Amino acid sequence: MEDIKCPKECRRTTCTGCSIQEEVIKTHPRGNVNDILIIDGVKIIVTETRSGYVFGTKPFSKDVDIRYYDNNAERYFNSTKDANFDSNRQILIKYLRSNDHILDLGCGSGRDSKVFIDLGYKVTALDGSKKLCELAAKVINQEVICKDYYQINDIDRYNAIWACASLFHLTNVELVEVLNILQRALKADGYFYLCFKYGLLEREDTINVRHFNDMTENKFNEILKQLEQLRLLEYVVTGYELQRDNAWLNIVLKKTK
Repeated sequence: MEDIKCPKECRRTTCTGCSIQEEVIKTHPRGNVNDILIIDGVKIIVTETRSGYVFGTKPFSKDVDIRYYDNNAERYFNSTKDANFDSNRQILIKYLRSNDHILDLGCGSGRDSKVFIDLGYKVTALDGSKKLCELAAKVINQEVICKDYYQINDIDRYNAIWACASLFHLTNVELVEVLNILQRALKADGYFYLCFKYGLLEREDTINVRHFNDMTENKFNEILKQLEQLRLLEYVVTGYELQRDNAWLNIVLKKTK
């Protein structure tokens, strides 16, 4: 099997016998099948080891994290469905009008979607975990769309996006890419709520195999510079219902074009 060297000299080579998403990682010759390696900030799921090389796929970061939620769906559902997020929801609700259409991005247990529906808003609920989608659909009594964020192709559809702890698994690069996709889905003058654990670190939970990207005001300001259609309305630092020792950065943006 011939290895073709990447013309960009990225220290990886594409294997002609694999799909175009598979790569040979010459800089990391060690690894077992199903291991997750972090290479230059990119996650690689090992699919095969052969001839001193590690063969693996380069997934969108949330694909790795979705494995955690699929494998722990019922436990996650039960631990989050009754959490009191009234004060967090009010950070967004104060900007909304009756009957506004909200995209609940990464709806998880469906907790917030149900509240929004009960308040009279139109809600589209979406999550990347198939098992959580099935559980949440029973809570809100409507379909929950199962797709990852890169698959969202809506244009000027929503008055608001609610992304409660659903974007903090993305790397900075992915976050900019996804926010650019999502800003197109917002109507003009639409609002975007998102929150992150407060801090500067981008870190790996090696036990549960999840990536976390903490955020501060200054760190997000740099990301915001790369988003042409969104402007900052406010930062609100709060505690967190499920992890009271952790501070969280709540962010509200508005689409200006």
